[in-house]
Amino acid sequence: MQERVWKEQRVVDGKLFPIVFTPSPSPGAPSGPPQHDSIPSTLHALHHHRHFIEEKLHEHGALFFRNFPLRSASHFDSVLEALGWRSMCYVGSAPRTHIMGSIYTASDANPDITIPFHHEMSQVHLNI
Repeated sequence: MQERVWKEQRVVDGKLFPIVFTPSPSPGAPSGPPQHDSIPSTLHALHHHRHFIEEKLHEHGALFFRNFPLRSASHFDSVLEALGWRSMCYVGSAPRTHIMGSIYTASDANPDITIPFHHEMSQVHLNI
């Protein structure tokens, strides 16, 4: 896994936002197939580097994983598990659909509705 610069990144407080990770090329083949070209190898790499990934998340504020073989909600849920990130109970009034595990839709609002920039208070952990 390696950090990459992406044309859509911005600099916020002197740090790239978001930090972008891509699979590393296979050893000895800089333009060859990536090392993490399967779900198991990707999950293993993410688990192995989870502390580094967590540090980068705190440093940059957001992560972007590009060109990994993650294609489904099940894959994304497995990533959260590999990183050791606990599931949060959804608390909020936005219309969302539970897909599986920790995965919800971002919004089930009509696509014609503009959702302005907002704070994700729906994700605040409550001790009820």
